[in-house]
Amino acid sequence: MLQALSRLVPPPTYLNLPCAGVDVSDTSLKYVSFSHANKEGQREIKEYGDITIPNGAVKSGEVMKPEELAKVLIEFKQITNAEHIRMSLPEERAYLFETEIKANTPVKEIRSLLEFRLEENVPIPSRDVFFDYAIINSSEKRRNARVTVTAYSKETIQSYYDVCMTAGLRPLSFEVEAQAMARSVIPEDIAGATMLVDFGKTRTGIGIIYQGTLLYTSTIDIGGNELSGVLRKVLGTDVAESDLTKLKNTQGLN
Repeated sequence: MLQALSRLVPPPTYLNLPCAGVDVSDTSLKYVSFSHANKEGQREIKEYGDITIPNGAVKSGEVMKPEELAKVLIEFKQITNAEHIRMSLPEERAYLFETEIKANTPVKEIRSLLEFRLEENVPIPSRDVFFDYAIINSSEKRRNARVTVTAYSKETIQSYYDVCMTAGLRPLSFEVEAQAMARSVIPEDIAGATMLVDFGKTRTGIGIIYQGTLLYTSTIDIGGNELSGVLRKVLGTDVAESDLTKLKNTQGLN
């Protein structure tokens, strides 16, 4: 949600603090951090891993037990010594919509224009919403520019922010999980549309990306646990979950 501010006032280089990327789901916290860029601007993965989140601490993207999630973040901090993080949030709590604005609209006026359209597209009063936007690049000269808007309720963002602060971590940004994933796995030279499918343990996330921008996201309540159940019917009930995970990652379901 800090991306729009960064566009208006780019931060000085010394404010680009080293931080770790953190992804929160209902069942686990995944993290990754990179080394400082070398002279060629390249980075290497410094450390990565995942920590199990206790059952019921997060449900469908909503923080149900803040103290339990804080303990997981404290464990993460002890492992990585991280102070600052950029966190991706489950898309179940996100609202996305696409709209148009005049192509020559001054940047300082865009947010106020979009605020008026929140009421039409988000079932939450605009005063209770945090939102950010992205302008879709176009090679054609058009009178109107296409804009995608992502919104979360302030209550949702505040719950994750408070948990981070309790754990002694400072979040620099929050982002929809599918958008963060798209930036990681889709090459920059792909100009068309791409569908991302993310299989988790308890659900599957689907995102439609166009020119690097998330246009649509949805969640299906079918995940790896159901796939494990199908495999056990064939391989037997005594197969360890770790073996099933390896099988799914290397062989699929054939």
